[in-house]
Amino acid sequence: MCSNMYGNLTCYDDLAARYIQAFFSSTNTVLIICGNTLALVVVYRTKALQDAAFCFLMNLALSDLLLGVISQPPSLYYAITCHWPGGEDGFYCQFVGFCICLLCSVSIISLGLVSYERYHYTVHPFRHIAKFTFRRSFYACVIVWLYSAVASVFPVVGLWNGVGLQPYNALCNIQWEEEPIYMWAMVSGVLFPSWALIVFSYFRILKVARKARKIDAIRHQITLGASVSNIDRNIPTCSAGVVIDNDDSTISTIRLGASTRSRKHRPTLKKTMKSNKCTLTVSLLVGTFIVCWTPYVIVNVIQAIRCTPNPFAATAFAQWMCIFNSACNPLIYGLTNKTFREGVGKLMQRFRCWSQV
Repeated sequence: MCSNMYGNLTCYDDLAARYIQAFFSSTNTVLIICGNTLALVVVYRTKALQDAAFCFLMNLALSDLLLGVISQPPSLYYAITCHWPGGEDGFYCQFVGFCICLLCSVSIISLGLVSYERYHYTVHPFRHIAKFTFRRSFYACVIVWLYSAVASVFPVVGLWNGVGLQPYNALCNIQWEEEPIYMWAMVSGVLFPSWALIVFSYFRILKVARKARKIDAIRHQITLGASVSNIDRNIPTCSAGVVIDNDDSTISTIRLGASTRSRKHRPTLKKTMKSNKCTLTVSLLVGTFIVCWTPYVIVNVIQAIRCTPNPFAATAFAQWMCIFNSACNPLIYGLTNKTFREGVGKLMQRFRCWSQV
């Protein structure tokens, strides 16, 4: 346990470094607000996207949008002026710290739900229709918010060491280093279950995609072998219990059989393409999550072990990467969806029409 670790720490005295921090903080703010607002508007205006899958995505976009709106403006102000609005011990500092914990928890859990929904969509398509209805998905999102709110309120009400200003982060946040029990409780109750769900879903989708590709490759070889190779070799061949000779009637029969197999092959091909898209989407989500959150976790673990604040550059970069994840989520999941891209195109066309009026 690290007691009063930030007590003697003040605002970083290098003005140029703080301005760079402010620049990246403002960049995060713009990206988060624009990206997540665009996602919410497009789904609201596109009926084809108003299903269970995008219910989880909208939950993710809403939590990320609120995180950017609530946490980044005061962080930007502190990076420039070295003063937190309302004071370090005021209500606003407590409110921002609570919201950061709440919204990050909702975002992480929503990522797990998105991955799990994609897993069922790919591996169990018929169960998916009955299991992931819009009503069930909506109730699941409500439960996620309630669960995260209960988990995040303990430091604020004083059951654990509460929220405090972290000068190098330029944020009011929960003092994780001073209360390792609460930190491990959040890891085991929020981070680990979501991670387990994401990893499980990713590898199951990847496994199904590989199987589908292997089946398609085998069927493609059989089709080519039956319709081309055996005819050219002029050798009697047995295929599916039928002797194949090199005459016109047999060639017609082979072509008909190849055509029939090709038609049977199309559903498998569609499933393969669908699996590949889901694999790409979940891979991008998981990869971005790992890249953005790993520096933050490493910095905080080292800080908790040493009980001394990390260097300003490492702390500021890790904090920026963590928040930057909220700008990436809706773009990754939305732009890999064709219907979403079409919705963005229609929205841009309507916006151009409005600007010309």
